[in-house]
Amino acid sequence: MVVIGGFDPLQDWQKRYYEGLKRRVTNKEVRLIEYPNAIHGFHTFSELPDTPLVIAEVIDFIRKHSQLSQRV
Repeated sequence: MVVIGGFDPLQDWQKRYYEGLKRRVTNKEVRLIEYPNAIHGFHTFSELPDTPLVIAEVIDFIRKHSQLSQRV
């Protein structure tokens, strides 16, 4: 999972990283999530409106792909 903020100065690099993952990782889901109004590291600022949204998406992704959830 790659999360990109629209105002992140590293977003071009992050998109290239995501594209590289898609090419190399064939047996796992590779997901790109973009928050157009977010800054770099926005998930660390609890007062920003997108923070709880991205945290929920990360939790869902981990649950979906964790070994424990696949056994239950």
